[in-house]
Amino acid sequence: MLRESNLGMSAEDALNALGERIDSSDLDMVLTAINIQRTVGGNLAEILDKVASTMRERERIRGEIATLTSQQKMTGYVIGGLPVFMFAIFMVMNPGYMSLLITETVGKAMLVAAIGLQLLGYFSMKRIMAIDIEEPEMIIALAAVSVFGAIMSIVYSMFGGSKRGISMESRIQDFRSRAVSPEADEVDLELPFGERVLRPAIEGFSRTVSSVLPASMLSGIQKQLMMAGHPMTLQSYLTFWAVICATCTGAGLIMFVVLPGSFLIQKLLFVVMFGALGFVFPRVWLKGKVKARQKLVIRAMPDAMDLITTCVEAGLGLDAALARVAEKSGGPLAEELSHMLRDVAMGKMRREAMTELEQRIGVEELTTFINSIIQAEQLGVGIAQVLRVQSDQLRTKRRQRAEKSAHEAPIKMLFPLVLFIFPAFLLVILGPAAIRIAQSIG
Repeated sequence: MLRESNLGMSAEDALNALGERIDSSDLDMVLTAINIQRTVGGNLAEILDKVASTMRERERIRGEIATLTSQQKMTGYVIGGLPVFMFAIFMVMNPGYMSLLITETVGKAMLVAAIGLQLLGYFSMKRIMAIDIEEPEMIIALAAVSVFGAIMSIVYSMFGGSKRGISMESRIQDFRSRAVSPEADEVDLELPFGERVLRPAIEGFSRTVSSVLPASMLSGIQKQLMMAGHPMTLQSYLTFWAVICATCTGAGLIMFVVLPGSFLIQKLLFVVMFGALGFVFPRVWLKGKVKARQKLVIRAMPDAMDLITTCVEAGLGLDAALARVAEKSGGPLAEELSHMLRDVAMGKMRREAMTELEQRIGVEELTTFINSIIQAEQLGVGIAQVLRVQSDQLRTKRRQRAEKSAHEAPIKMLFPLVLFIFPAFLLVILGPAAIRIAQSIG
């Protein structure tokens, strides 16, 4: 950094380049405070002392989280590696006994099943042990989510996306062609098949579905789509819902036709179960999208709050501090902060813009922060003091979430242990014995 400054680069650019080379949120706070102090002035020593206090508190919480999760991680590693360890021990002690899993066809099937169960158990326990409060990680647990997500993407790309941009020349040419040829059908034939046939049909179908559903349900779906980040429009979601419901119900009717007539009760149960699955799954998927987005916001809130507090204490206004956070960070929180700042720039009152921000996300921590800011503005309390209190509370909640997850981990580990690890252990240890018994009987 000093060499860059000596070569003519400005101090602010050199500090920003240093922050880009070293990806650290703590260093980013220090560099932000220095740059702001160089712009607006103030006591740099006092600002850096507050930043150092914040960094020490963050490091202390990181240490507590690592201490809380160390036991669960070690337990998961030991339990997850138990079948592999026992297979290696028995292979060394009695290779003839364990060779049945390699030479016999049934043994190979048992070994493949044990490996599959072991992998499922490993990834399940790894997901449970991922008590990570600092950096968000998106882990897909079920393949069905990917399949239905692909279906949603196809529906959205066909019927929920924005219209293609049209240049001014093409608009003028289109106007001239309409003036020369007044027949609307010839112009419509130039449109793609999806725009000409499928889109009107889907829109009409979605309007029919929306006219049947209650207004309260439609408003609730619209709110959930907004909280999920608008993955699709309301009409596209209703179409997606109807397609999934019809597909699952059709699968149930196929089972009703295929099964023998003596299984009447079972066939009816299949139809009801598949229909209920098609009706419930889109709602569950949407709620999952909302919770995943809220989880990202919750994880980003403590670091964002520390950076906002540092910017305000260094001399920036609240709007400028929020803009700095939106610029430095990413994810849903940064996107929503940028949206809120655009609303304020277009003339909306900051109180209304922040209230709408809270409604679009629906996170308790963000709601508390926004209410505190609004009350501080109404009562004339210093914003920096309010932000410092909010930052301390968020760090406390972060530690409490880590403690809760750490205490819940041993109970959650029972499910992959019983469903995956223990059956894999039995296949490895008792599989050869079962093969020998079957051979002796046969």
